[in-house]
Amino acid sequence: MPARKRCCIALFLLIAALPSTAQVLGPQPAIHEGKDAATQTDYALFTIPNELTADAKPATLTLQCSRTPGKHRQIDIYLNPDGTPIDTYRPPEASTDTARYPIGKIAMNFDGYKIFKLQWEQLPSGEYHYMNPGGLTSNLEGPIYFMQWMFNTRVTRFQVTKTSPQLEFHDSNLVDGARKHPLCAP
Repeated sequence: MPARKRCCIALFLLIAALPSTAQVLGPQPAIHEGKDAATQTDYALFTIPNELTADAKPATLTLQCSRTPGKHRQIDIYLNPDGTPIDTYRPPEASTDTARYPIGKIAMNFDGYKIFKLQWEQLPSGEYHYMNPGGLTSNLEGPIYFMQWMFNTRVTRFQVTKTSPQLEFHDSNLVDGARKHPLCAP
């Protein structure tokens, strides 16, 4: 048998032996962009649904990127356990370092590699907003830091209370889509 044909057969057998499951990158995010008329803030929202399991109800995960003229860019993370997508801009007054609403700890589990128990503000609409402890001055435990974890582990699980089911998000496409947008790009 010619060497070229043996090489092709060997390559075919090698490819056939590889796992047949495709890597899950998650759903494509719903994207809403615009300019808030009251504050002249440009914004982009990226939202995905969770993976539905037997014990989990529909939920959504949203990254909001914004820039107000004369101010720094801001990235916020929202978790909505009731499944309603966020499709409107959340103004800076509702996403500051000082909470105006009840605070709770929500566990973020990055596919079993790392678990963070972080403070989230529960907004009157029922969704949760991540309270960045470093504000705009620190990336440690900031949204960009967690976006890196999300992208690298590809599965993020949230647990709002110890007894609530985990909400699982396949979020690679969410983070990838956001990182490519000028308002979110690192």
